Amino acid sequence: MTLACVTDGDFRVVIALYRKLKPRLTPVCYNQLLQSLATSSNLLCEMKRVYADVSSPSVGTSNIMISAYCRHGYVVESNQYLCKMIHSGFTPDLSTFKSLIMGYSRINEVDAALGVFHTNMVQHPDLKCYQQLTMGLCAADKLGIAQRLLDQIQGLDQMDEMQGPRRRMVFEQLLTQHEYEEAANIVEDMICSRHVVDLKDCKTLICGLFEHGKKERAIQVFYKLLQCDCYYDDEIAWTILIRGVLRKHGLAGAFSQLFQAMRKSGSHLSPQTRLALIRGLRRKTVPTLVQ
Repeated sequence: MTLACVTDGDFRVVIALYRKLKPRLTPVCYNQLLQSLATSSNLLCEMKRVYADVSSPSVGTSNIMISAYCRHGYVVESNQYLCKMIHSGFTPDLSTFKSLIMGYSRINEVDAALGVFHTNMVQHPDLKCYQQLTMGLCAADKLGIAQRLLDQIQGLDQMDEMQGPRRRMVFEQLLTQHEYEEAANIVEDMICSRHVVDLKDCKTLICGLFEHGKKERAIQVFYKLLQCDCYYDDEIAWTILIRGVLRKHGLAGAFSQLFQAMRKSGSHLSPQTRLALIRGLRRKTVPTLVQ
């Protein structure tokens, strides 16, 4: 019946029925009802009352309460249920710790999340756990720790599916902080791992490196893009050179060097793209010669 509930009103009808049938309910029924009530923050009080009616809460029942409060950002309350679990003689399991890590991460208490993680979860990787923890670290601008966390799980096969999205998130955060050298390291690793990187972000990275005097590093990243087979050469030329470097003041030398890099690498460009690059090269170099 709980599966058919959509609104809070539907759940309240079920709760009224629950009160009539309470003496007949099994532990499984209690857990199913608690899981359903946990979906809405408006029903946490009702969920708490239902939990109080459970004569002998199991580990699973306690985990439902801990997970529910963590999901809605009430980590203090979830810790109270953790204490109740321990006082009842039960040992918290991986599900317990995963909920706490996700709860702390959501409210940006990343130091507490890291404490739980390193104490209880580092040997037991979990996709959602790593995801929430990494997102929390990025939100708290603790990018170095986020990068180290990604490095720790790089060799784990079951984490392969999250490597690209998580590294991309750290990469984008580094760009906003103008940490271009660290961002370059991540994007090169992603390219080598065949994870697709948004060329617009690569444009921001390469322009940023040039603007901060890191010309050689910018060219290295550009060569990496040319060598991988994830992008068409025309796409790279238009996004990074024509719509990127060409529109930046003071990057005349950068445009010329990247254009030469495309020539040396044997890039296959359409006539329209090649003409646009040549026109761009003239626009960037002629004013310099006049001066």
